[in-house]
Amino acid sequence: MRRIFRMEQHKHQELEKEKKEIKMVADIDKAATAQEQEELNRHRLEAELQKEKMESMRRQKIVDQMRKEEADAQIEWLKKEFEDFRRKGKPEQQRLIERMKAVQNELLNSSWAVSRRKVESLLQ
Repeated sequence: MRRIFRMEQHKHQELEKEKKEIKMVADIDKAATAQEQEELNRHRLEAELQKEKMESMRRQKIVDQMRKEEADAQIEWLKKEFEDFRRKGKPEQQRLIERMKAVQNELLNSSWAVSRRKVESLLQ
């Protein structure tokens, strides 16, 4: 009887040991899965940030292009005014000088010009 009891006790201990091993393997698998999921999420975030950065750069390029076109239009207007001044002579000179100074100030104080000067000063 004692022998049967010991055998049963030994079987029970072996089963408990196997259960613990199975649980340990399952925990290791869960940890590995969680780590892989975390890595995947990190890669997704990096990709999203890169996408947002590219979109921001694209938008900034469009804005800069629009500002450049606006500045080019003002320069063309100044050229026309200067040609008109050459033809009309001195009476228009003061008005033209004032307008040229105003446009020059607008161009020098525009956000794209200010940001460009900042970048150039940082690069030097």
